[in-house]
Amino acid sequence: MTEDKPIQPSEEYKQATRIAFLIAGFVQNKLSAAEHIALDDWVNENTDNQEVFERLTDEMNLQQGLRQIETADTQAALLRITKKIFPGSVSRCSAAPVLMLIRHVLL
Repeated sequence: MTEDKPIQPSEEYKQATRIAFLIAGFVQNKLSAAEHIALDDWVNENTDNQEVFERLTDEMNLQQGLRQIETADTQAALLRITKKIFPGSVSRCSAAPVLMLIRHVLL
């Protein structure tokens, strides 16, 4: 019997996750000096990074995204996703704890 090795995220995924963390910290004004330098380095690497940063930190885009989150039927969306991940009988009640956690993290 062979042991399954855990799937390791790619370097590209790790980098994208790190940049997402840094941009979120920038928006929330919670970056350390070292994190701010790392974000600046990434933004200044190329024009694509600059455009992504500008779109993600634009106040109007942020407000529109918050409105979409507030008006979305998150429970129905979670139920659809949960049914795709775990085919079978998934009810709104069984998805409720996960939904509460997601709401807490996002809002």
